[in-house]
Amino acid sequence: MAEAQEVFAIKPLPTLDFEQLYDAIRVYDPTSDVHFVVDLVIPPGTTIKAEAPLPIDRMCCQRVLSEWGDPCVKAKWAFVTKDNVAISEHFCATSPLRVECHKYWEKRNVAYFWITNTDPVNSAEYHLSGDAVMPREKDWDEIIKPRISKYAKELLGAR
Repeated sequence: MAEAQEVFAIKPLPTLDFEQLYDAIRVYDPTSDVHFVVDLVIPPGTTIKAEAPLPIDRMCCQRVLSEWGDPCVKAKWAFVTKDNVAISEHFCATSPLRVECHKYWEKRNVAYFWITNTDPVNSAEYHLSGDAVMPREKDWDEIIKPRISKYAKELLGAR
């Protein structure tokens, strides 16, 4: 006769990826889906310093950026303060370089950009295209963040 063995229940492991989260927020609030484009022609040897205010009642989650320009163009970006560098100084790719930025879910009031044409003779082009999800700050604090936190705790507690 066979000896009885202990049996363990297997729990399904839930998953949630960022695209599912973005889609849920966009369905909840269609105005949270934001697209922006920056197209610049920079004079020779010039640095453009820009300060861009962000919507005051919204959270900022940068999803996807595409950046490109002439190879003589250097760019750097920061958020909240000029010292809080998000993307270090770099030369632009000549074809669109897609950057996925999934880790930023925070309140930001301003973005800073430094774009430099290092060519002392010729003008240069710079392009930036981005998609962001910007839920209302109140919705984020009262509805979305608590649900994500609860889900994460359940996920971490799963075996």
